Amino acid sequence: MIKFKSIYRLIRRFIVFFILLLLINILVIFIAGFSKANSASITSTLNLIAEQTDISQAKVELEDNAQKTIEQNDLWMMVLDENGNQIFDFNLPRGFATHYSLTDVARFSRFYLNDYPVFTQIKENFLIVVGFPKDKVFKFPANYYERSDLEFARSTILALAILNCLFFVGAYVYSTRLVIKKFTPITEAINSLPKGLSNDLSLHDDFQKIADAINKADKQLKENEDFKEKWISGIAHDIKTPLSVIISNTSLAKEKETDSDILRHMDPVLVESYYIQNLLNDLNIFTRLKNYTFELHKEEIKIVPFFKEIVIQIINQGIWDKFEFEFDYDSTLNEQTMFVEKNLISRVIHNLIYNSVLHNPEGCKISINLHRQADAFQIIISDNGVGISKEKMTEIYSNEQMEFDLAGVRRYGMGLRISLHIIQVHGGQMHIESELNQYFRTIIELPLVDFIS
Repeated sequence: MIKFKSIYRLIRRFIVFFILLLLINILVIFIAGFSKANSASITSTLNLIAEQTDISQAKVELEDNAQKTIEQNDLWMMVLDENGNQIFDFNLPRGFATHYSLTDVARFSRFYLNDYPVFTQIKENFLIVVGFPKDKVFKFPANYYERSDLEFARSTILALAILNCLFFVGAYVYSTRLVIKKFTPITEAINSLPKGLSNDLSLHDDFQKIADAINKADKQLKENEDFKEKWISGIAHDIKTPLSVIISNTSLAKEKETDSDILRHMDPVLVESYYIQNLLNDLNIFTRLKNYTFELHKEEIKIVPFFKEIVIQIINQGIWDKFEFEFDYDSTLNEQTMFVEKNLISRVIHNLIYNSVLHNPEGCKISINLHRQADAFQIIISDNGVGISKEKMTEIYSNEQMEFDLAGVRRYGMGLRISLHIIQVHGGQMHIESELNQYFRTIIELPLVDFIS
């Protein structure tokens, strides 16, 4: 089992972050509590007023500092004697009684007096009553809370919530970028494995172990591709030799044989032999096109002579008794050239002609026409045979990934797919048109040398 120390370090880093967040929260709460403790409280205000209230022989005097405190905080006060009579008041609102029973005193000491939150303190058998503004203090039976305390608590909680959210957002962004930075080269390398890596993947920390595994897989895939290409090439070569003997001897026998019945059996042998030969050539080209080191070996070729030679070569095979060939071209193409790989373009033409032959065993007319365009030329290969259905047409174009299926090569138009791929790597276009039981037409467009950028 591979141990990724860097991942463990990443987890430890997040643990440290969470501990740091906890310490920050504790520090904020401590600072907030300390600052609140230094602010004036109800108890300290009440004590200050009581200390600066002089009571002697039922005469009450309030010092200037106490008066200032009451006025600045919008407070009021009164002093009751032992019988509940009011003997002094300062800043007292209207509507207050001048006498209070023990029941009244017990009630407002614990709750409210005329809806004012009040607090009391005894001094020399007199009761000092201090009233606070209605909108600043909330009084409960067992305790009291200042509005500023509640607002402070709310602000503190909100600030901590925002701080925590910002921290987690920052941690998420950091971790996401870190993961993307670490894994992007890995995913890109994995996506590139089918085509082969241009360079070995190199990473840091324990991710290098993943990079080593990808590099190893890339090496094995390349070795497998090389082996497959050499194996297919070897098999194709070994088959071509006896196949050539079959074709040559059958052709000689056909020339010497006069029995029409025997000749009727020889024609399919030659047609199928040429088909196998064409299939082997497709197989070789397929393995080459799929190779990660594939490169085109282009050369400048005169267009008309090149296609004439291909048509003549096919006709000279001598198996076309039921087929009629027509070759035509624009005279403006006589001196024009194209920049292509000869073998690949020749394979395309062979594939398209053999496609017409295979699907029209009763014969048909096959036309090869070359037409000049503005900056390109068209190769149009058509027959007046059985054609194909729209469903089969869709099937040919549906598979974007070129895969060679030997079991279905005759049914699924593998030669057409390979031809399409060859034209595309040459920077051209290939289009198929057909009507069932009427015609089959392939239109290829390739650039002229003078217009290649």
